[in-house]
Amino acid sequence: FNSGSGVGFDPVQPEESEKCTELRDRVKDVMYDAFLEKYGGERYTYERFLAARNNNIDKAEKMIKKAIEFRKQRNLDGEKSEEELEELDRIFKECEPHWFLKFWGYSKEGNLLTYASVKNVVLKDLLEIPEDHIKRFYLMMLDKAFTMQNYANTPPRKSSENSKWNGSIDVINLKG
Repeated sequence: FNSGSGVGFDPVQPEESEKCTELRDRVKDVMYDAFLEKYGGERYTYERFLAARNNNIDKAEKMIKKAIEFRKQRNLDGEKSEEELEELDRIFKECEPHWFLKFWGYSKEGNLLTYASVKNVVLKDLLEIPEDHIKRFYLMMLDKAFTMQNYANTPPRKSSENSKWNGSIDVINLKG
């Protein structure tokens, strides 16, 4: 499993707003580079969290601090030992065959394409996997999505004239 760690992307950044500046100042004591990189660079990180909280700086600050705490508790951005990497690989191999969401690539506009189909999900098999493994696998998939979105937002795939963030398009097939 390639988590994207060690892959340096430099997404095109939007113009910084006053709210981004204030939010950055409020969280500078807890912020770290790997977090900023994972969420698309400095300005996109703050823009994302502001947008998620309807541009409410207090709520965005609280959300960022909780996200940082969450990622640190689970060592999502830190160095991993050989044993940790082997365990993550085992979890990936255990969960991936039962997972219903797949990454398909990118749209013409640069958005990450994901496809989910419940048709072939055997719930009995999925429920036999320990819950903590499913949670860890899900976090690996989210990190992979962040890495793929960052890739879609870096030159030459994106020009500096277009500061709109390329996100994802999720197709969910519930038929089956």
